[in-house]
Amino acid sequence: MARDGRPAVMASGTPTEPGPTRLPCNLRDLGGMRTLGGRRLRPGLIYRSDDLAPADPRRVRSLVTTLDVGTVLDLRSDVELAELGRGALEREPVEVHHLPLSLTAASVGRTEDVDGLPTTPEQLASFYADGIEAAAPTLVRGLTLLAQTSRPALFHCVAGKDRTGVLAALLLSALGVPREEIVADYARTAANMSVLLGTQGLGSGVVDTARVERIRSLPQVLLEAPAAAMEGCLDDLERRHGSPLGPLWDAGLDEGVVAALAARLLDAETG
Repeated sequence: MARDGRPAVMASGTPTEPGPTRLPCNLRDLGGMRTLGGRRLRPGLIYRSDDLAPADPRRVRSLVTTLDVGTVLDLRSDVELAELGRGALEREPVEVHHLPLSLTAASVGRTEDVDGLPTTPEQLASFYADGIEAAAPTLVRGLTLLAQTSRPALFHCVAGKDRTGVLAALLLSALGVPREEIVADYARTAANMSVLLGTQGLGSGVVDTARVERIRSLPQVLLEAPAAAMEGCLDDLERRHGSPLGPLWDAGLDEGVVAALAARLLDAETG
């Protein structure tokens, strides 16, 4: 918790206060970034995060009351939701949309079979791109909900790295944020991975040690956030579709949604 009572939030690459009692530890405001056209994402409107379920109820309450978060997109799988629950968020007056997003390491923490999982940043990049293509309708729904809400919104998965990172990258692409800023945002998660790995399976306050061990047995690249993975993913989508948003346009993304996102999240145009 910051000294002014607000939850600790990463704004420009500074890690949140570490430690299991400081969950969520991978929470950050996407505000402050600038688009290629020179407009700025307004702070305090869109947050990305790791799972809120294991967070202290006081932290969750602060998200709702101090940051005024009113809409939450939960990208976890049905199984993860059943196992981990929603924690204190269940008791808060927020609109929660469950959008199960099957993407790369989304459910690998539950499997004993690691064959076929990416072991290099290049393979992880392709895995992300393949996942975006397969999950395009769900991603379109996510962007649409973010465009429609009138209050600050937050989206999360479990670690806030893969599924959350992909949605963040596509949102920022839709807003016209430069590629290097999108990649840098993804890579900021690396600073929090040690804390995240130590708290996986914390659902309702009881550590699932078997889940933690399965996660720790995964290929090392899945326990990191290499910039090359997101850079390569965006490059792959450019080659395959002409744009990172190509699969989403094919899945029905509407120009009106992109315009609504810009109107809601960007400051006024100048000049």
